[in-house]
Amino acid sequence: MTNRFVFFISVLLFSSNTISTIAAATPTSQTIQSSIVKIMATQNHPDYRSPWQRKGINSVTGSGVIIDGKRVLTNAHVVAEQTLVEVQREGYGSTYTAEVEFVCHSCDLAILQIEDESFFEDAVALEIDGLPELQSRVAVYGFPTGGETISITEGIVSRIEVDYYVHSSERYLLAQVDAAINPGNSGGPVISDGKIIGIAMQALEQAENIGYIVPAPIIKHFLEDVKDGKFEGFPELDIYVQLLENKALRESLNLPKSAGGLLITGVNAGSHLVDMIKPGDVILEIDGYDIGRDGKVTLSSGLRVESSHLEYLQQVGGSLELKLFRDGKIFSQKVPLKQRKRRMNQKDYDSDPTYFVFAGLVFQPLSNGYLTAYHNAQYFMLSYIPEYTLEGYRKLIPERIKSDRGQVIVLSRVLPDAINQGYKNMEHSVVYSVNGTVVKDMPHLIQLIEAVNTPYLEIITDFGNVITLDLKKARKRHDTILEKYQVYVDRSPDLR
Repeated sequence: MTNRFVFFISVLLFSSNTISTIAAATPTSQTIQSSIVKIMATQNHPDYRSPWQRKGINSVTGSGVIIDGKRVLTNAHVVAEQTLVEVQREGYGSTYTAEVEFVCHSCDLAILQIEDESFFEDAVALEIDGLPELQSRVAVYGFPTGGETISITEGIVSRIEVDYYVHSSERYLLAQVDAAINPGNSGGPVISDGKIIGIAMQALEQAENIGYIVPAPIIKHFLEDVKDGKFEGFPELDIYVQLLENKALRESLNLPKSAGGLLITGVNAGSHLVDMIKPGDVILEIDGYDIGRDGKVTLSSGLRVESSHLEYLQQVGGSLELKLFRDGKIFSQKVPLKQRKRRMNQKDYDSDPTYFVFAGLVFQPLSNGYLTAYHNAQYFMLSYIPEYTLEGYRKLIPERIKSDRGQVIVLSRVLPDAINQGYKNMEHSVVYSVNGTVVKDMPHLIQLIEAVNTPYLEIITDFGNVITLDLKKARKRHDTILEKYQVYVDRSPDLR
C-alpha cells in the first residue's frame, strides 16, 4: 500500500487592560510550556466544482509558539482558508482572537498577531536555533488529539534532507524525527536545549513515529523575508540541470577527473540569466560549496543535502556566486536571484477561485485547485501544463503555441439547460477563441462574450470543437439558469 503524508491538524467539534511585555529569561521546562499556544481555526475551503460557493465550515485545532516581536509562529495549513482564528496559551483559560499577519504556503509557515497584548503577559519568546545535528534529542510540544492539555513527546532527529512539503508540493529542506506526533501537533515547536529547531508539519501515514518538521534555516528565511513588512517568498535559478554520475558523460564534457557538478540543460528564454549561463555549462560550486556528482553539497556540519538548499537560503534580490565550467575553462559568475516562478502544480490558498458563468457555461483558468477537484480531468489537461524546455516554457498543442494567451481557460462545467443542450460532453475542454478572436485570459473572455453583436456566439476549443449559442436566447435564459442552480453572481470577485 502506498505511503501517504498527513497533516498534524485535528478536527474540532463545536462545543484586563494591562499592557504587557514578553519576559526576557532563559527558558525552563515550565516557561517553555507557557509559551506554547493552542490554535483553533474555522476554515471554509473553496469548491472548485462550484466555484461561486464554499464547501462549508470546518474547524481544526493546531499548535503554535510565541517568538520575538509578540508573534505566534505556526503552520500555514493550520490557518489556510480561515474565517476565524482563536488562540489560547497553555495554563491560561482565556481565548483571544488572532489575525494572520504573514503566511508562506510554499514552506508551510505563518505568523499570527494578537491585538490584545495581555495575551503575552509573562510569556518567554523562544529563540530559534540553527540546523540540528543527526541524533539530537528533541521534544515536540503541542495539543494533539487525545486530551485538552499540552502534550510533550521526545525523540531524536533521524534524517535531514530536501524533500516535498505536502501543503505546497514544493521541495525544501526538512528534518525527520521519531518523536510521537499526532493530529493537533501541526505548528507546534520542536525544542532542543531550550531553543526551537523546527516546527511540526506532517507525518508519514501507516508508518510508526515518522514525522517531519520545518527546520530552523527555513523558519529563519521566512522571518527574515517579512522583516520589511512584505512577503516575497523563495528565489530560484531559472534553469534545468542534470546529474553528472555517468563517467562517459563527464569525459565527453572534458571535466577534470575529480570534478562533480550539475550540467545545465536549459535556461528559460525569458530569464534574466540568458546572458550569464548557457546550456552545456557545468556548475562546479555554489557559494564555495563543491557540488558532488550526485548533485549534493556538504554543509559545515558534515551533512550532505541537495544543492538547491543553498539557492533557497538566499532572499529574493540576493545573489549566488557560481563556479562554472565552459569550453574547458573554469570561471566565476555572480548571478542575481529573482522570485520563484509560479508553476501549474502550485497550490493556491486564501483566495476565491476565478470563474465566469454565461448561459450555464462555467469557465475557469487551469489551476491545481481545478485539477484536484476534477480528478478525471487531469489526463486531458496534461498537454496544457507548462513544460520547461530549451526554448523556454511551451505547451504541447503546437498550433496554439504562438497565441498570446496568458491563461489556459477551461470550460469546467455545463449547467444543463435547453439553451446549451448537447455541450455537456465538452466539459474540461480548453477554450481557444470566441467569435474568431483568440482568448488571452479570463477578463478578455468576458469582454469578448459581452461584446458579441452577431446572432450567434461561437466558442472554439483547442481541439476544434464548436459551441454555438443563439445569443439572444442565451442572454434571456442567463439569469434563469443562475437562479435555478443557485449561482448568486455570475463571476468571481476578482473579475467584477
